Amino acid sequence: MMIKRGASKKRILVLGFVLFISAIIFQLDRRDKAASKRVNAALLGEIGDKSAVPALNKTLKDNDSKVRQAAEKAIKKIEAKTK
Repeated sequence: MMIKRGASKKRILVLGFVLFISAIIFQLDRRDKAASKRVNAALLGEIGDKSAVPALNKTLKDNDSKVRQAAEKAIKKIEAKTK
């Protein structure tokens, strides 16, 4: 992705944040180890961005109960932060 010359620092930081959230969501959706999914779900909860909720909702159907619990906890944290 190209960043135009003279772009504000704030715009660059926002773009970086969006890319960071997208990368975590991508990792959450992968068929990866449960421990990685739990960490990613917890991280998304700590960040508190609403854009992560659809991926976390999908994770509520994971086979691993600890992953489901981490996703549920993350959703609750996001909801609390965005009220």
